Parts: sequence; C-alpha cells; structure tokens
Amino acid sequence: WNVNNSALFLLDILCSHSFFNPQIHSATLQVTNDLQKKFLLESSGGIINWITGVNYSGHKLLFPTSTAQFPWLAYFFLQSEDIHCRETGLWAAMVKQLSEQKPLEDALVSASTQCETSPPLSSQLPIYRWLQQAMDTPPDHPMVPIFWQRFFQLFLSRPVATHEGEEPRGVGMSFFVGMLNTMYYNKIKTGLKVLQEVQAKKATEVEVEADVSDIKRLCDKLGKLYKTFYMWLDEAKILDSTLYIPALSPVYEPEKLAQVLSGDRTLWMDYIDFEGPLLEHCKAILEWDTLHFRVKLENKLRKPYADHNDFTPSERIL
Repeated sequence: WNVNNSALFLLDILCSHSFFNPQIHSATLQVTNDLQKKFLLESSGGIINWITGVNYSGHKLLFPTSTAQFPWLAYFFLQSEDIHCRETGLWAAMVKQLSEQKPLEDALVSASTQCETSPPLSSQLPIYRWLQQAMDTPPDHPMVPIFWQRFFQLFLSRPVATHEGEEPRGVGMSFFVGMLNTMYYNKIKTGLKVLQEVQAKKATEVEVEADVSDIKRLCDKLGKLYKTFYMWLDEAKILDSTLYIPALSPVYEPEKLAQVLSGDRTLWMDYIDFEGPLLEHCKAILEWDTLHFRVKLENKLRKPYADHNDFTPSERIL
C-alpha cells in the first residue's frame, strides 16, 4: 500500500481531515506509530544484525524519500519517526556527542551504543527528513510552515546543561559540515528566500480582489515567518551559548525562538491556512455527490396539474 499512489491519495485526504481534530489527530498518530514500530521490527532481521545487535544498513522506512504529493500523510509518518528517535534517547545522546565536537557519523555510532539501539543512517535522521519534506512540498501547501517548524526544533537543539548556570551551544551546524552539506545548507537558505517571494507575490495578487483580507494577512504572516527562519539559519549568534533572547529584535520572533529552545513542540497552528483544506473538502464532497447523482435539486419539481385550492371561485371560473 505504501507504493500505491491511489491508496496514498485517499490516506492523504483522511490525514488532512484528522490533522485539525485533536482527538482524531492523536488516534491517527497512534496508528502511524504502531505501523512504524511494526515495520522497524520486521526489517531488523539478518544474521549480522542478530550477532552484533546493530543494524548497519540503517532503518527500513515505510517512506524512504519525501512524499511531496501527500504532505498530510507525510506529516504523521515523519512525526512517528521523530518520536521514535526521541523515545529511544538517540536524539538527546547524539546532541550531547555533537556538543563535544565529535563528527556526525562518530556521534551517531556513540549515541546508538549508549542507547543500545540500532542507529539509522545519518541521512535518515529526523532533522534531514523534516528538511527534505519542507523543501520538496509545494510552497503554497498549508503544511509547509509546520515542516519548517519541526526542522528548526531539531536544528536549534542544545544539550542538557551538566551543571547549574551552564548555557550550552546549539549543535545545528554540526549537521552541515563538509562540502556537500555546505552546498545543501546554501540550498536551504535559497529555498527560504523563495518562500518569502512566493508569499509576497501572493499577497500582492490578492490585494486586487474583494473579501481576501484574511488571505493577505496570512500571506504577510508567513512571509515574516520565513524571513525569521532565514535569520535563525543564517546568523551564528542564534546558536551561541551567550544568546540573550529578550534583547533580540522583533524580526527574530523572540517568543517563538524561546518556545523552540525550551523544547515546546506545540504546533504553530496560527500559520496554517484552515480555509484552503476546508474548501478542498467541500469541493471533493460536491464532486462525489455529483458523480453519484446525490446533488439535491434546488427547484421543486413541477406538479403535473394545476393546484386550484388557493384560487378564489371567480379565479377558477376565469
């Protein structure tokens, strides 16, 4: 089913409905968590893995690449991968190793040994997975800001302080060391600039239309958010241990930055276009009803005879 586009299309629609309902959201995430664990368990076999207890080929993922066609579905499975990485302790251990200036691959091996878990390939780490999904998803999709939020929650990670008063430095740049990763890093910054331009253009286009104030407001808000993301990524001081958030300019969104650094993983729902998915749902329902002859007739059916009950006697004669 995970390679059947027809099945994935339907699942993406279901996930788009469940995303906005807290109870169904949790239930859907539980399903994807169970599928994720089941798939990892079934793919962890092999004589070498059995002897060593380590899966050297990385994790076998249900979706090894980003799924730009099905962003709603992608969110739930990426969230499950992220949760698995955190629950095993792998992410926290690796952040600690990176803070000690270890190379990424060495940090990953050390962290997996410490947590007694099979490590994913470095390319399968949640930080890269969220990032690739954010880069590949169409820029006007409602889930794009959420994918970027999840990426920055990992990029800005800091190790737990070992003693009171210590302010550890962020480890985000440790994931972009080397020529290839540096090129990828520059590509990310370009992608964020493109998103700013897309929102600015969209805001300009809707200015000439009526009843679009909410759309323009959201476009402006998203444009500012992507500019903030660019600055978080581009300016080294955001990762510094000496960062003093209250002194930052409003363009840095100090409140949002403080939430991220505190480990708050609440979704920023105020950056999501609620109206767009709702209109898509209504459109899909109308198309379904039309195809299955369920559209209600607006006009009443004409009666085959004239009803004279409401006429006066003289009107009936005439």
